[in-house]
Amino acid sequence: MSVAIRLLNSAFWILTSAYCVIAYLPFTYGQVIRTDLFGWLTVFTHLHPYLYLGMGLAVSATLKKELFDPKSKYLTRSFFALYFAAGVFLLFQPWLTDLRDDATSLLSSFLALVPLYGLAVIDAVTIGSRKSWRLSNPSAHSSISSLVFFAGLASSTMVVFFYSGGAWFRGGFLGWEYALSLIHHLLIFSILGVVLNLGRMLSRAVADSKVLEGSLVAAIASFILAFFLRKVLLPTISFTGLWGNIYIALFSLAIFASLFSLGLRYFGEHPEKIHSGLDVLVGPLAFGFPRNTLFYPVWLAGIAWFSYFSLNRLAVFDWNFLMQQLSVVVVWILSFVFCYAVFRKVKLWGPDFLLPAGATLFLFLYLGSMTAFAGVPGAAAALEKYAKLDMSFRLVRQLVSAPPPAEDSDFYRFVQGANNIPATAAVAPVPIELARNLASSSREKPNLIVLVIDSLRKDYLGAYNSKVTFTPNLDRFAQEGIVFENAFTHYGGTALAEPSIWVGGMILPKQYVTPFYPMNSLEKLIETEGYHSLISMDSILNVIVKRSPDTEELDKGVTTQDLEICRSFNEAKAKMEGEKSGVPLFLYTQPQNIHVSVIHRAGESVPDGETYPGFYAPYASRLRQVDRCFGDFVEYLKRRGIYDHSIIVFTSDHGDSLGEDGRFGHAYTIYPEIIRIPLFMHLPPGLAKEMTWDTRSLAFSTDITPSLYYLLGRHPVDGNEVLGRSLFVTRSESLTHPTQTSFYVASSYGPVVGILQDEGSRLYIADAIGLRDSLYELGRGTDASYRELSLSPDQRATYRSLIRDQVASINRFYRFEGVHR
Repeated sequence: MSVAIRLLNSAFWILTSAYCVIAYLPFTYGQVIRTDLFGWLTVFTHLHPYLYLGMGLAVSATLKKELFDPKSKYLTRSFFALYFAAGVFLLFQPWLTDLRDDATSLLSSFLALVPLYGLAVIDAVTIGSRKSWRLSNPSAHSSISSLVFFAGLASSTMVVFFYSGGAWFRGGFLGWEYALSLIHHLLIFSILGVVLNLGRMLSRAVADSKVLEGSLVAAIASFILAFFLRKVLLPTISFTGLWGNIYIALFSLAIFASLFSLGLRYFGEHPEKIHSGLDVLVGPLAFGFPRNTLFYPVWLAGIAWFSYFSLNRLAVFDWNFLMQQLSVVVVWILSFVFCYAVFRKVKLWGPDFLLPAGATLFLFLYLGSMTAFAGVPGAAAALEKYAKLDMSFRLVRQLVSAPPPAEDSDFYRFVQGANNIPATAAVAPVPIELARNLASSSREKPNLIVLVIDSLRKDYLGAYNSKVTFTPNLDRFAQEGIVFENAFTHYGGTALAEPSIWVGGMILPKQYVTPFYPMNSLEKLIETEGYHSLISMDSILNVIVKRSPDTEELDKGVTTQDLEICRSFNEAKAKMEGEKSGVPLFLYTQPQNIHVSVIHRAGESVPDGETYPGFYAPYASRLRQVDRCFGDFVEYLKRRGIYDHSIIVFTSDHGDSLGEDGRFGHAYTIYPEIIRIPLFMHLPPGLAKEMTWDTRSLAFSTDITPSLYYLLGRHPVDGNEVLGRSLFVTRSESLTHPTQTSFYVASSYGPVVGILQDEGSRLYIADAIGLRDSLYELGRGTDASYRELSLSPDQRATYRSLIRDQVASINRFYRFEGVHR
């Protein structure tokens, strides 16, 4: 019971610290906390003061002896005095619920680790100081290093079997990819074994203490974990730099300090059951090395199930493979612990030289295999494709990959700084005027209806893809209106994509510059023209839209993730029934029906009888519902005589990856399927006769607001390379195409940027998370296909120069000097 309580306590404080980091980072604060993405996490924050005190009482019950032990009573009593004093304070001043994306959250993330260190020190002083923890016969167990070797050999093979099997089912790979994956894993696991064994060797040189040996192994293990997390976690959540490195080092050390503390407590009464200090660390994870042989098959089945779960469930809502790769680390640890426990049980020993000899052999095998495959045509591309399906192999490659050249490192650092402006950076808003002398006009104003379907891909609409049969109403709407065939977003995520629509241009990658109103071109237009607004105020619009007496909120009290198109339209229709005649209406909503997190929360369900061959069924089935509700709303507008007196915009903020090369979601990527968007527009018949347009010309979501300015008679619309342009001109004017040939695109949440060129047919991506560049050729118009091209050094240099220039232009426009690192 004592160990279970301490395990729960460790989980409590690790979660608390992680939550503080989530609150500190602009992306996770905006997309996890502010949107209430995980309801259970919100409940946790509200219950935190009570859980805090409850955990304190439970832990104090496990330390009755320590409270009176002469060696530790003052330390233990001081710890709990401070602990409960802070607990009383938290009852009157809640901690987590008040956190924002500022330095307070960062400081809190460090403070949350303190109780774990405090308890580890108490256990080390009281339990670890006992003489019974000395190695009675150190030489009898000198072959622990060979046990580590066999455990690493078996666990690496087991991991390859789990993940290569998953890759085979998803991609049908056969042959040399598996062999190369095994060599990579053997190398990594043997190196990790050598490093872990280093702690044992150092401790034996000092004293014959299992506690010292275990503490040094724990320190080295924490260093290894910190290295993993620094490579995998920190770049993905944009927590780079000095503070990120310090935090991840202390976080990893806290985990293994807690694990070591659990080991001391687990074996405290019977230290003779363990052979070495490594057993102290491994023991709690190995359930105390159970004697029942039948337990081991169940344990193995559990590891296999978890690896399968991470492949199939986490992938759907993952952030740039982050959750899957973190789950791989868990599977690695559990597999090693399992094999260690099995071989320890059967007493599989051997000479100590096996571990270093094996590591050397696997190193030569690795170098030889990489040299051999370097000359095989297409081998590099095949490995890259395989790595997208085998998460364990992907992680291994990431760990063994050589650091980029100095020139590349400098560019990736630039990208990391340019696309990750911290919330604490002082940035003043720059007034944006798309039209001079903005004042209310006397002409009749059409209604403005803007519908942005979050995460909608263009190739899931029949207007763009003849294979689609589940969007008949949207296809009919497209036939009656205007379909822009070549539309894109500048941003691969809602956090920047949605505000950029309201601005009518690209924006600084900061969430958010406030007050936002001086830059909010769309709001200024509808305010000036006297529109009555019905707006679904999601978590972003709550920040960037200034409330006015003419603004009425749709979906009030509904969280962003619960915004649903049918409910929004039904509420809008009810409010429109009471509208005053002669007052123009502005309607904006951004439903989340097909957002990846909503699909995941619903269990990726598909109604009985519905099939969508060639499409991701959970997404397509929800889009069918969107289509039905949209069709009902259009019919309502037609019955009321509103349709032909309205400008209706149908679009999305960005697309989504739905299984391409194992990718799902859109958080940190700007692949073609993410930056391509649908864009339909309906104009009142009279207005349509006055205008001309080119549906094949390159269009961006940032062109929507400038187009509305123009259609309402606000022309000429001022524009430059940062702001959008009107997609329409009067028939008396000449329709001109943009003179700009290169367009900047970026992730909304991380350091991934790109350049779109050649009328949207070529996309360069610079990924400062994965430290790689790529170039794609995109199909034109309604062709949503694409293929990756080889990238020459000259092309890479040219694209990187364009990115630097584009970032400089955005910074100049907003009078921002940049983040100095």
